[in-house]
Amino acid sequence: MATSTTPAGNRPRSKADRAYEYIKEQIDAAKFQPHERVLAGPLTVTLGMSSVSIREATQRLSDEGILSIEHNVGARVAVFYGQAYRDGLESLAVMDGVAIALADQQISTADLERAEACSDQVIVLREDFDPVLIVDAERARATVVEHQKILELTRTKVSRPEIEQTARHHVLASPQARTEVQSELLKTENV
Repeated sequence: MATSTTPAGNRPRSKADRAYEYIKEQIDAAKFQPHERVLAGPLTVTLGMSSVSIREATQRLSDEGILSIEHNVGARVAVFYGQAYRDGLESLAVMDGVAIALADQQISTADLERAEACSDQVIVLREDFDPVLIVDAERARATVVEHQKILELTRTKVSRPEIEQTARHHVLASPQARTEVQSELLKTENV
């Protein structure tokens, strides 16, 4: 039987490495949901390894912002992947804002009409959002309004900085709404 190695191939994978990969795969596959506790006991049985290996893996995942470790509670799946997620969204907001502002001069009337038709379809459907499928139905509705605003600014050929700022605000509003939803969820869990 071949020895399993790390991606670098320079050493055999430890039990903690295998536990880390398993837990991360479960999170990525949505088998462990945000705020859900990641319990060492069941993992030791599932993976056939000691709780020490599980603790090493959960600490590593916590260091990466994938899990949060709470005193007297244990490890929970983080809602976001920490600061890297926020940094990425801030970068995306800047890039989206600049891209939309620059594209403003390239968008044809036909392109705008197609985009507005799509937006109109979403408006019709937004009242039927399934709150089980959408974490924050209010944010979903606000997103549609923000898309309409960006389209309107593009159609009326306002200044590029105004379009760029509106697009940036749109991208950054989603993580802010998620943070608010996360806070509300934690409040209800702690009651």
